[in-house]
Amino acid sequence: MNDLTNTVAFRRMISPFRQTNSSSAVVSQIIDLQAAKACGIVIQTGALTDANATFAALLEEADASDMTGATTVAAASMSSGIAPATRLAFAFGDDDTFKYDSYVGTKRYIRLTITPTGNDSGNLDVAAFAILELGKQP
Repeated sequence: MNDLTNTVAFRRMISPFRQTNSSSAVVSQIIDLQAAKACGIVIQTGALTDANATFAALLEEADASDMTGATTVAAASMSSGIAPATRLAFAFGDDDTFKYDSYVGTKRYIRLTITPTGNDSGNLDVAAFAILELGKQP
């Protein structure tokens, strides 16, 4: 068995929180991928109590630390080959689940935005983080 302690790092994207009766977008921290050779993105849901809400996921990439010129990550830049808007999205029935994919694009920075629609009578409990495999690829 290999030791992961010195080969992976976790980066907070969205701190665990509850959004109540709101369809306001939730924007993550910007993740710097400079020292990483791989990056997994994980969204964790808790109780999703609104009976008709959906939650869109937007993953953006850029070379600028302030995300100037950011573009939407394409399916080809994800290990699944599925666009993040499809693979990472979730709905009111996805209580206590994880959504996961790996970013394999070429940009230095990424940012995640979760946008609820119809979250007008319940809670969105969510968190997101990045798992970085350390050590730049040759």
